[in-house]
Amino acid sequence: MVPSPVIPPGPRSRRPAQPVLPWNTAPAAERCGRRPRSEEGDTIAEVIAQIDLTTEKVDAAITGLAELDPASQDVAIAIRQVLDKDRWFLSAHLSVK
Repeated sequence: MVPSPVIPPGPRSRRPAQPVLPWNTAPAAERCGRRPRSEEGDTIAEVIAQIDLTTEKVDAAITGLAELDPASQDVAIAIRQVLDKDRWFLSAHLSVK
């Protein structure tokens, strides 16, 4: 059996210390890729609007597939149910604030 090579430890580098900021401040949110809390409600409202547009398209698909392909219609109905659940969750998140 061949022994595995031993890798010597390398020099340890340290990053300079950065001040710890709460999550709801703009600099901390920007560094972490998050929006400040004041803009989160706007983002959620945008997602809800996009879900509403998608729901309209899925409703049209459900209606159009009624006679053509019942199996595909079932898939579209399942997609609609998930969209409704997601919309409810996001709306509830907005109402808590």
